[in-house]
Amino acid sequence: MDEIITRVSKEIGFVKPLKDCQRECFMHVLSKHDVMAILPTGYGKSLIFQVVPFVLKAKYDLVSSVCLILTPLNSIMMDQINSMSKQGINACWLDYNCQSGQTAADDDNSDDEDTVQQGQSIVNVPLDDIIKGKGNDFRKDFSRIGSDLLARFTDIPVMVFTATASPDAQTKICKSLQLKNPKIVSMNPDRTNIKYIKIERPPSSNTQDHLDQILEPMVNQLLEEKNINTNVISYAYAYFEKKMGKYQYLGENIPENKLFAQYHMNCTEKMKTFIIQELGKENPKMRVVFATVALVMGLNAPHIRVVIHYKPPTSIEKYFQETGMAGRDGLSSKAILYYNNTDIRKNRPGIQQNIILINAEVTAVDHTNGV
Repeated sequence: MDEIITRVSKEIGFVKPLKDCQRECFMHVLSKHDVMAILPTGYGKSLIFQVVPFVLKAKYDLVSSVCLILTPLNSIMMDQINSMSKQGINACWLDYNCQSGQTAADDDNSDDEDTVQQGQSIVNVPLDDIIKGKGNDFRKDFSRIGSDLLARFTDIPVMVFTATASPDAQTKICKSLQLKNPKIVSMNPDRTNIKYIKIERPPSSNTQDHLDQILEPMVNQLLEEKNINTNVISYAYAYFEKKMGKYQYLGENIPENKLFAQYHMNCTEKMKTFIIQELGKENPKMRVVFATVALVMGLNAPHIRVVIHYKPPTSIEKYFQETGMAGRDGLSSKAILYYNNTDIRKNRPGIQQNIILINAEVTAVDHTNGV
């Protein structure tokens, strides 16, 4: 089986040697076991399900093999469909009605509704369209994936991928999705090439002033060196527009030439696609992106050097997922976290004890210098 995995991976363009946990996932799926993989951001989880249909096809001498992917965010879908298309993999994504499909080659402005073509190997379905609720409603609807979908295909192995999950969360997810004696594949989520820095900021009543203090050095750096090797995910687009003025563009004054951009749910699909494509480049024009988590999860952007949080998320699991955008190419990178006592108050909705403790106790963790 190991020979099949290596051969098929190379045949479809994945020439780098497979990592141990990737190979372990393949072996379990080939043995028709359900799998839950807890692997760090940037490890290469998407490669596993992109290659799986071809490995299964070769192993069992199938005429065709299809992998159905439920994805939490549209940005992941667009990025992965584009990436797979470049590898020559037949892939499309479906809308929440599962009636119309779109491939990377489709015109964004086209009104035609394409049905999924016979022979598509990857079908990507947006989980955020299937599950529209939050909180308890979200958990209730999420459980329907197991009862309404996966329960219909009892002989087909299921893979679940995440960057972080506590033992309790693993148990709940496996139960909710009705996984059958799943094989757990996991490794330490620590990313040794990322320097984690914590900086205390003034009380929230002075938000405008201390936000300016955080952003001004970034603006000055862009004004002085438009080609700096840094992308930053943060939150203050309007400040950059005001401070940089006519110098915010490289060339003609059009959005595609801007040194910075914003990514959130209200952006046009065209702009979202452009940002995703820029972040995938080694030397993009775009050096700074202000974004919500709608962008960061699962996106293949290997050359980001700095991730900035203006305030901490509600759990250490979320923090590791979001900072995992930095240094996916293995080079030295930084994750900077600003916080104050209001951000880590115990009555903040949804906050967990682990993020309170990490802000209270840790000043800096610098793997790159051995500190």
